[in-house]
Amino acid sequence: MTRRYKVAVLGSGNGGLTHAGDFALAGHEVNLCELPQFKGNLDPIVEAGGIEMLGACRNGFAKIDMITTDMEKALSGVEVILVVTPAYGHIAFAEAMAPYLEDGQIVVLNPGYSFGALEVANVLKEKGVHLNRIMLGAVAILVYATR
Repeated sequence: MTRRYKVAVLGSGNGGLTHAGDFALAGHEVNLCELPQFKGNLDPIVEAGGIEMLGACRNGFAKIDMITTDMEKALSGVEVILVVTPAYGHIAFAEAMAPYLEDGQIVVLNPGYSFGALEVANVLKEKGVHLNRIMLGAVAILVYATR
């Protein structure tokens, strides 16, 4: 049996929803979190109880374990944090997640071009996060092509 991971997807744009849905359909526990000012993006997902996935990915209804704007709840106990936002959203998410990061968590910026990991690392350090306690990385382009 494949290992089930606890994953937080931060960002509810097309990329974030695709990540959340595909990971959920793959059998992982998924928390979907958005910044409070974009709560409206989550309303249709809350209403439906998940995400209907169609296309060149896993297809079906993806039940999302937690849909929230509460960063503390979203990050509690997760192993992998996927920050799925354009580069201009990295700082806001870094500031929001900094107080709640736990030792051993993996944080991946997707996409993370334009030195996003360095920018996030600097924000986290300014907020008192010891970078040797987490793993921070980035992928060059959005893993899923979405619309």
